[in-house]
Amino acid sequence: MGSVHLNTFAMSRNTFPAIESIDENNLYTTSLYEDKGAIWVGSLNGLAMIRPGEKKIYNTTSGHLSGDHITGITSDINGTIWASIYGGGIFYINEREKKHGLIQSADNYKITNCYDISESNSQKKIFFSCDSNLFVLDVTLSKISRIKIPFSNVVKIRDIVELSVDVLCIGTWGHGVFIYDLNSNQLSTIPSLKDSNINDIVKTSLGGVLISTTDGAFIYKNDKELVKISNKIGGKLWDEDVETALEMPNGTIFLSFLTHGLYEFDQIRGGLSRPSHLSPLLELKSTGTVSAMSLINESNSLVIGTGENGVFLFPFYSSFVSFFQGADLFDFNVSYLDMADEKILLGDGIGLSVLNQQSNTFESLSKNIGFVYFVLPVEKGFLVSTNENGFLKINMFGDVVETNYKIKGLESHEGISISEVLKLSDNRYLLGADFGANKGLFYGGFDQGFSEIEKELIIIEILKVADNKALILTAFNGVLLFDWHNEKIIHFPRDNKNSYTDCIEQLNEHQFLICVRRNKAQIFDLRTKSFTDFEPGTTEIRNVRTAELDAYDNLWLASSRGLYVYNMKSEELTKVTEAEGVFSTEFSSDMSLLLDDGTLILPGNKGVIAIDTAKANAYFQEKRRSITKSLITRVHYILADQSEHRPVLPQLADNNLVLPYDNIVLRIQLSHNNLLEAGQLRYETRLLGLSEEWEMLEVDKHSASFTTMQPGEYEFQARVADPRSLAEQPVVSLGVTVLPPWWKTAWAYLTYSLLLLGLIYFISWYRNKRLLEINEQLTLKVAERTETISHLLKQKQAFFANVSHEFRTPLTLISGPLDVIAQKLDSPQEHKLLQIVKRNTSRLMRLVDQILELAKLETNRSLPKQVYDLRDTIQVITASFAALLERNHQTLTISQVPKIKINVIEDSFEMIVTNLLSNAIKYSGENTEISLDIKIVEQQLEIEIKDSGKGISKENQAIMFERFTRFDAEENIEGSGIGLALVKQLVSSNGGSISVESELGFGTAFKIVFPSDVITNSEITQITQLKELGSEIDAVSSLPKLTSSTESNNVTKQVHITDKYKILVVDDNADLREFISDSLSADYEIETAVNGKDGFEKAMHNIPDLILSDIIMPEMDGYDFANAIRNDHATSHIPLVLLTAKGDDLSRMKGWEENVDDYLTKPFNLKELRIRIQRLLSIRDILRKKHTADLSNKLATKNQEAISFQTKRDKEFFKRFEKVIGEHYQKSTSPAQKRPVT
Repeated sequence: MGSVHLNTFAMSRNTFPAIESIDENNLYTTSLYEDKGAIWVGSLNGLAMIRPGEKKIYNTTSGHLSGDHITGITSDINGTIWASIYGGGIFYINEREKKHGLIQSADNYKITNCYDISESNSQKKIFFSCDSNLFVLDVTLSKISRIKIPFSNVVKIRDIVELSVDVLCIGTWGHGVFIYDLNSNQLSTIPSLKDSNINDIVKTSLGGVLISTTDGAFIYKNDKELVKISNKIGGKLWDEDVETALEMPNGTIFLSFLTHGLYEFDQIRGGLSRPSHLSPLLELKSTGTVSAMSLINESNSLVIGTGENGVFLFPFYSSFVSFFQGADLFDFNVSYLDMADEKILLGDGIGLSVLNQQSNTFESLSKNIGFVYFVLPVEKGFLVSTNENGFLKINMFGDVVETNYKIKGLESHEGISISEVLKLSDNRYLLGADFGANKGLFYGGFDQGFSEIEKELIIIEILKVADNKALILTAFNGVLLFDWHNEKIIHFPRDNKNSYTDCIEQLNEHQFLICVRRNKAQIFDLRTKSFTDFEPGTTEIRNVRTAELDAYDNLWLASSRGLYVYNMKSEELTKVTEAEGVFSTEFSSDMSLLLDDGTLILPGNKGVIAIDTAKANAYFQEKRRSITKSLITRVHYILADQSEHRPVLPQLADNNLVLPYDNIVLRIQLSHNNLLEAGQLRYETRLLGLSEEWEMLEVDKHSASFTTMQPGEYEFQARVADPRSLAEQPVVSLGVTVLPPWWKTAWAYLTYSLLLLGLIYFISWYRNKRLLEINEQLTLKVAERTETISHLLKQKQAFFANVSHEFRTPLTLISGPLDVIAQKLDSPQEHKLLQIVKRNTSRLMRLVDQILELAKLETNRSLPKQVYDLRDTIQVITASFAALLERNHQTLTISQVPKIKINVIEDSFEMIVTNLLSNAIKYSGENTEISLDIKIVEQQLEIEIKDSGKGISKENQAIMFERFTRFDAEENIEGSGIGLALVKQLVSSNGGSISVESELGFGTAFKIVFPSDVITNSEITQITQLKELGSEIDAVSSLPKLTSSTESNNVTKQVHITDKYKILVVDDNADLREFISDSLSADYEIETAVNGKDGFEKAMHNIPDLILSDIIMPEMDGYDFANAIRNDHATSHIPLVLLTAKGDDLSRMKGWEENVDDYLTKPFNLKELRIRIQRLLSIRDILRKKHTADLSNKLATKNQEAISFQTKRDKEFFKRFEKVIGEHYQKSTSPAQKRPVT
């Protein structure tokens, strides 16, 4: 066995471009091969490749071949296409890699006149016969070997098929068929075909082979049985010459006869027939001799090649559509189609035919009887209504047995054409006449006779809608509803009376579809008695001639523009085309018939078809899930210098196309694997990086173009847009990189960056050198300043601690002697003053203690801890508040306190609970409830103190734990704003957390959570004593009850009127009010007020001679109070002195702006206060005397303009005073009795 390695042959790459301007219909086809959605056509003109959007031919003209007669085509495992050429050797091409070549010799054997080529079952071997030799190509080894077969060299091998591994079936011309085993070198023959001329051999699905010969077609089975499946068509010898055969997936076998074309052999029933679903195409396209056949597996379509007329693509080897054969109905004007006596009768312009559903054939029943309107079964025959001959009676064989048949009641209606009939009951009918002199509707029976119930109406169709009602469609007058029990007719006219109607189809109980000629169909609703346009989807359907609704909610619409299916549930509209086997492009007849088995019969311009609606529904369901794969077949771009480039797709790195910056046009060619529907599908494309939106291409456009793309990264994506598929179609993509010009490349920018960095470095170096010198100087200064600040901070902390500690010594020296003095005093007044001193000394001591505690917590985090008994500690703390709670009419509820011991910072627990309880008592007010709840939750100690007071706003909750923060300005409650800050610091120092929940008007709740390590089993080291809590309890319990405004007024009313100067003391501190009153009461008449508002009301009621007022007070502070006094004529002249702790300049300036007479800073000297009061009163007295004398003199001279006033307000007061005197001087009473004027 001789051999040669394939790689010794030169393999050209893209040497010559294939010819793309080809017409596949002009190819004299010799062989066909389908590969991955493309059809390879072998012909006498060369090798052609056809796929959607792409057609190429390789031949001697293109420079690829040395001969154009292609005898066979196959492919290998690598996707390479191989073709045998008579007179040209073996041609191979890989479209993807753009590689191709010719083999014309091997191991000194010529490879020239090649007859056939085929692949092994594994596609790893290629067999081909050339001249009288048989060769095998091992694809994996790239090695060609000659097979030495033990028969004469004159035997010409026409066909090769591998039956099993290394077992070949070889067809010859004139020597029959051989079976050859390559391993054993055994050769056998099929005796019955010993001298036959073999045209084609094709494997079957059962493992046998189909053998086409000049003497017929045979099936050779594995058990060596030979079965003949063909017979003579015309009785002549050459009528059994079979060119090729192909087994279809449904089991039928297609045979191509040399003279009579394509036939179908049914292996179950036997016999030959034209393929019922392809016969119109076979007739119309004049296929002639079919020389090759192949299936497109992915779309189940059949492609055939003919010797004379090119290549044809046929839909579906087994379709849901079949055609009736046996008569030429292409030019028929079908006027009647219905079931009559269990027969499908079809009437046309000539006569009647019977449709045989089993054989899909026509059988003529009665000829030359005229234009048939309707057929009614009668005894032993049919009653036929015709246009030319009126009523005829024919027998079951179609013979006319009675002409001019008369119907009772219609004798006087000469020339009437009864076109519609509806049987209402056993002997009652409705007859409709459409044309002629007597148009109208008739009701009655054939025995009793008919009477006319409507005149001058063209009746189109009559439909039974209920037991006693019928719906009658007229041509121009809308719809009639006929109640035959009551013989009553209701008219429902349409708006457009000029449009002719063709059909009516019931959609549901109340709605009906009405076909309107040359216009949109309409929906008639029997409930609303209304007509609306039928607009399914976005497609406008006009001129619907007939409609049928099948059992699957599919509405079949036959129109002059084709056949459509509208699903009533999904509202999807689909056009049925050649892809489904419907070749009629126009349905002009208004006849259709839906049989009980679901078969729909429709006459069209390409014949009468039968549609299996069950198969059709399954097909459309499957079609909604169909996938169409896209592929990029070619890339082509043009540069600014007009040069064209066609890169090879497989050579693109990572499937990425790189373009130079000066690109002008980029064109990407597309294709897909659905050849059958190529004319209906469109592409969607987009270029990511340029746009995210999909762009729809035109139908039959298979390329996308982009112009002058800017530098950057892009990704081209494409997919098929199948309007009938709901599935996500696969996307094919191609990366596109547009390079920038050299001056914008990364290297250019790197160079720019290096130069810029060099310049920046030089500038920075010089600048840094200068800054380094300055920085060294600044570093020394910063170090000195830092050390100074650190020292000052330490001094500040030490000063703060020392000053706070130093406060305790004088406070102690004040408190101690006061106790001694208190024992020696006998006067109650002196005891009272001493008690005030004592209370405020305690308050100051408490503030100092809290400040010291805060300072200690900040400076020392590791404070000593003590172990307490929780229950005993709580009892001691709460017991100390008992008297105060009783005084304020408050109740304290304590939950069951756990019997545990706690380990906390010394004295911290008492401070926390005492502060929170005292706040609850102070701020909740009288007659309120306070609760203390202590429990263990998840090994943590939780303490909750809740009151039913007025609550705290959300804004204040956010700042309430900050130091020196108070928001109780409207409350007459003393405080420093340190307590809650101290509580939070103590809780945090013990590892716990504190939170607050409050709502205005609903009270406040503080929750403290201590970690589990606070709870201990150690021995108690500290016992809480009541005396240790004394300072806080005393501070709370010593708060005096505020005297209300009403009570104050009552006290004031009891004061006897004297000739002393009246002084109004306004301060929210009860002790200070009492101290000032006691100190000045000997010399002045004193009245007190708790705040600015109370003070203003009392000043207006009983005008004082002088006012002493604090600044910070609830409701109305001192500044607002001074403003109110100065802006009222009755009080504007009163001297006003502010007593306050605010001694800063800003506070003084604000006081002067409110026309305050004097300003004393707390603490003040009592003697100084007396002197200042006496001075102010003396000055006012001098001014009053002076103005009184001046007033008398000026009034005597009646020269008011000469009067001088100290202020503008004094002048206004004088004018008002003069007016009052002028109005009331003759009266016995004066306004002064109602309101005092000073």
